[in-house]
Amino acid sequence: MSSLLARPLSRSDRVALENVVDRTSLGIGPWREYFFKTLRWPYDRRRRLQLHLLRAVSAEFQLNIDSWKDFEARKPTVKADLVGFSAHNKEGAILHQTSGSSGRPFEFFRDRILEPIDAAIFERAWSTVGRTDETVLRLVSGEPKWGYYDLLRGIYPMNYRTVNESYVTWVATHRPYIIHGVAGAIHDLVERVWAAGHGSALRRTALYLMSEDTQSHRKELQGKVGRIFMGYGNSEVRTAASECRYGTLHVNMETTIAETIDGRLHLTNLFSKTMPFVRYFTGDKGEVIQNRRCKCGVVSDVIEGLVGKAIDYFNAPGFVRPLGWWLVSPISHEYGEIVSAWRVEVVPGRKLIRLYVVPKTPSLEGLDPYLSWIGMNTGFTTQLISVKELPDWREKLIRVVKS
Repeated sequence: MSSLLARPLSRSDRVALENVVDRTSLGIGPWREYFFKTLRWPYDRRRRLQLHLLRAVSAEFQLNIDSWKDFEARKPTVKADLVGFSAHNKEGAILHQTSGSSGRPFEFFRDRILEPIDAAIFERAWSTVGRTDETVLRLVSGEPKWGYYDLLRGIYPMNYRTVNESYVTWVATHRPYIIHGVAGAIHDLVERVWAAGHGSALRRTALYLMSEDTQSHRKELQGKVGRIFMGYGNSEVRTAASECRYGTLHVNMETTIAETIDGRLHLTNLFSKTMPFVRYFTGDKGEVIQNRRCKCGVVSDVIEGLVGKAIDYFNAPGFVRPLGWWLVSPISHEYGEIVSAWRVEVVPGRKLIRLYVVPKTPSLEGLDPYLSWIGMNTGFTTQLISVKELPDWREKLIRVVKS
């Protein structure tokens, strides 16, 4: 196999090899074909599909939903409803931990079938902004799971937590058509590329920003790359919506139902058979408009006026990398039993980081290793502040202040 890959493959040979590997690994192929077809379905047909999938979810969890009226009468779900939930279909359940877009650590089970589904939806999203088989740099959480298979598809996965100068060299050499991943990590990478004098390598590159509110990133990155797009979702409902080349944030109706209730977005995962994320409260603001025809030719529900949880972009001498999810990800993975909620405040003028926590335990001494780790990776002093309720910073999870 290595000798085969040592010489360039024709497109047809590469596709054939990809199909063989796909059948024995991730299994994206059938989903890719299906989702490219459904994208052009009439709106009514897509709504019928949603209801069909919703009934299957209802049957799994005995929710008694048979009609849209039943669905709309159901009380929304919040994280607290699912804490300690015993996963259905455990053989297909993947334990997942998140720092939470709400700043509340949460441990849940993710359905294994969502791995190929999400990958296929991402491929479709890239195609709607112009990609055929051009190179994609995908910044992922942790070490790549499907590195060899991704390479066959022209996708280069790299750990977003370890962005460094080797990433800059890679971008300057390969000039990717799309960079996809966590918004803050991509922002960091783009700034590094420009600082190294390789900004021209990004002139035709499209960014596909995920996991954070993108408004501030768009403003600061405008003019440094070719185009900027976004995908919307959370860990529980990852591929809720994807932006097309005309800037419309289309709900991926084949996998998700999106609603606005009291000004906040609620999502339903139509493929989760491990935990019922039904009318699931996200905390994000936005208006779902049904049956919208876009200039791209797709008729779908769309999300307008999206305001999600944000992290201020900030870098300083001593920081191993700019402010981002890397700073708070240990909270859920290592300290979720101590902390029920958090916010972070950075005070550059005082070289200080304040960590506000709502504790689960009487003592917070267990956080000492984490506070030391923050200091080592930023050069700033840390201050732990125990509170009964989180400070109200609107949509900010990590913010930079003057004092």
